This record gives sequence, C-alpha cells and structure tokens, in this order.
Amino acid sequence: MPEGQTLPRTLRTATEPVTWLPLAKDGAALQAERSVRGPAVQLIAVGETYDFEYEAPIGRRRSLWLEARSTGGKWHAQGQVIVK
Repeated sequence: MPEGQTLPRTLRTATEPVTWLPLAKDGAALQAERSVRGPAVQLIAVGETYDFEYEAPIGRRRSLWLEARSTGGKWHAQGQVIVK
C-alpha cells in the first residue's frame, strides 16, 4: 500500500513495545499460527480492525502509550493508557 494508507500502531512503555496476543482481524478469529504473543506492533490500513489481549503485571500501576506513526516514522497520534 502507498505511504499514508497504512499506519503502524504500537502499544509501548516509555522505552519499548509491550507484549500482546493478536486475537482477531475484522471480527474474525485469527488462525492459531497467527495468534502468537509478540511485540505490540501492528500495521493497520484504513478500515481494518484488530483485537489484542494485553496482560498487565499484577499489582503494578503503569503508563503505556498507544502510538500511530507513518511507515516513514512521522508521528500522527499518541494516547496514554493507564493500567491500574
């Protein structure tokens, strides 16, 4: 896809992506071989939806950041996620 039509989304701490489990794409469950825990980075095109599972450390409050950047690294958006 041309630049601008896809954006990498990342769920991260201040220094690195966390680990998540991909569950579904566009409402359909992923095949077992595609549902593997890994770094929380996903390339998403306009109109696509994804479901992920993130397990926060028990008893530890932390701030995470959900970021959207262009494939060239230009920052488009960032939102803070506070996990209690």
